[in-house]
Amino acid sequence: MRIIFLFIVLSYFTLPDFFAQTTYYLDASGGSDNNNGTSRTAAWQTLSQIKNFPFQPGDKILLKRGEVWNEQLRISASGIEGSPITIGAYGSSAKPIITVVKTQDLIWENTGNNIWRNTTLEYDPKRVLKDGVEILDAAENFYDELGTNVPDLVEWYYGPKNTSDPHDYLYLYSSDSPANHTIEFSAEGHGLIAEDISYVIFENLEIVGGYYFGISIFSCSNLSFKNVTAGEYANFGVYISSAKLYGTTMQPSDRIVIDSCIIDSGYKFNYSEAGTAYGKSNRGPPDGYRLNIYAINCELKNSLLINYAHANVSLFCELNVNRLPFYLGTEIANNKIYNNKLTSPDLFYGGRLVIDGYSHDNEIFNNIIENTSVKNQFNGFANHFHHNIIRGIKASPLKDYNTGYGISIQGYYDSVHDNIFENNLIVDCEDAGILISGNNGAGNVINNIFRNNIIYNCGTKYNNVGLQLNKANNTFLNHGNYFQNNLVFNPNTAQTINFYGSIIDVNEFNSQNSGVINQMITGNIDSDPKFNNYLTNDYHLQSSSPCIDAGANPQANIDFDGNPIPLGIAADIGIYEFTVVTSVEESKPSSPVLIQNYPNPFNPVTKIRYSIPNYSSTDHESQNVRLTIYDILGKEVAALVNEKQNPGNYEIEFKAENLPSGFYICLLTVDNSSLSRKMILLK
Repeated sequence: MRIIFLFIVLSYFTLPDFFAQTTYYLDASGGSDNNNGTSRTAAWQTLSQIKNFPFQPGDKILLKRGEVWNEQLRISASGIEGSPITIGAYGSSAKPIITVVKTQDLIWENTGNNIWRNTTLEYDPKRVLKDGVEILDAAENFYDELGTNVPDLVEWYYGPKNTSDPHDYLYLYSSDSPANHTIEFSAEGHGLIAEDISYVIFENLEIVGGYYFGISIFSCSNLSFKNVTAGEYANFGVYISSAKLYGTTMQPSDRIVIDSCIIDSGYKFNYSEAGTAYGKSNRGPPDGYRLNIYAINCELKNSLLINYAHANVSLFCELNVNRLPFYLGTEIANNKIYNNKLTSPDLFYGGRLVIDGYSHDNEIFNNIIENTSVKNQFNGFANHFHHNIIRGIKASPLKDYNTGYGISIQGYYDSVHDNIFENNLIVDCEDAGILISGNNGAGNVINNIFRNNIIYNCGTKYNNVGLQLNKANNTFLNHGNYFQNNLVFNPNTAQTINFYGSIIDVNEFNSQNSGVINQMITGNIDSDPKFNNYLTNDYHLQSSSPCIDAGANPQANIDFDGNPIPLGIAADIGIYEFTVVTSVEESKPSSPVLIQNYPNPFNPVTKIRYSIPNYSSTDHESQNVRLTIYDILGKEVAALVNEKQNPGNYEIEFKAENLPSGFYICLLTVDNSSLSRKMILLK
């Protein structure tokens, strides 16, 4: 027995030598591929050194900050559990940039009317720059938009001119030859590509371009992306899928983590007057984060996704009956999407979150989705959508039908069943907060649960309706769902429910439990939720809120602030459990009230403004005020004690110069009383 024990001990202490860690350096301007790469003074120069090099578990590959590599990043080596390979950055300055956008030397012919054509390019570049500035593309199959103002000028198009000239060519609108200008676009389909690798960390990088995807992940496992920026001049931002589609040897992409990243298309054009003809919205980069076939156990967290023309986040697996044998076991399942912000303030169609097709058992929570111009589309089955803020969804001027819904359930590709939508806040949408449509053409919409949601001031453009259930116009069922303990309120009317064509109030809605409809509708209320401060987006509850202890028992056990559910005798309606924080000494003033933390998101400075009710000047000298900052895992990363200011009114400035992008919790403590709020740092 002693010999066996000695062998185990010796094995343990010799393992690190077997996986000896080596750090390799790259310097785009000062390195050389003739170097060995193992020191800053002997750095490699090009990313081609990485592609097929036999890196070992625990190795690090570091790119010099402030440098630019005009080539694709690809690695073929894998780490192991507990000893991953890391690709990151060294030095100071900005993140190292990896770009596949290059100046193009093309031959142009003048076709008249200031339209020039190149006939040799064999792929759609998706994004085009002229003299260093991105130019607006025509909508798909709309060659005739070239040279028009919508109201920005439409300057390029790739595709067929018309049925008599069906070839795909690159067209450019220009008053002189494009040869007189610098024309740039992606020369590679992928900026960063990972295929059949595992246990690799990518961190502190910026990826630019990719006419397919900025970051492509195919049949990989246990990859981590931390503080990575991607999406500029790329088509899709991040794409995760199986490498071999429709084949029996498909391997999943499993346990891919995107954490504290910025996926920003950078696509900002005004095409609001392009018209509502079918396809006029089909321009620009489609999806920021796309899970495709066989993406499982992945996480997207603590990140910003912005300005994508279809969806900022899309989980899409079409279940095609003609390929059914190949799809079995290739669904999108068991993924988590949380603590992200999704917004598309600069687009006129897009920015939503989409779950569709054979997508199931995914959890989406604690996200903020705001200022988008299309409905969030939630289908699939057995998904859990909870404690999200959906705010300010607008109707698109490019559609002749309503698109400003907070949540839309329509069953485009399969039945929508057994999903749970609970404790969400849906506020200030131009159309209904929740829509269950009657045009589902692929299956039933049944056995879905909607409970403890707040739908506030929705339908602002159409009838002030907060909840809309449409009549079915096909053979599939559009009822048999559960509506429990939701608050639906509009300050302008009590008639907030569109129930199969009849506009009714919440009390009448609660009575609709019989007949062929066969739905459970109970406990819904129509009252002002009494937010702390609606104007500053503080949706915590006042002590007199009707939402307190009024919720049904949820599946979720943690609220938006991380508090356990319930805190009272029952769960609360909405995203927050009401908390009462009292001081140990009754003589102390009442608990601090956070008025606002602004800006949020911030970079790198934010201010935390608060007040203390029942405050007197005698309390001013004795109070201990502290601000503590925690990361999303609960680790303390910063703290400061506030200098005394005017009694009763405080403002603390916090600088996050040394922290990476991500979600943080700020805990404000005054003596023994405290409260917390989330902050988003985006660098």
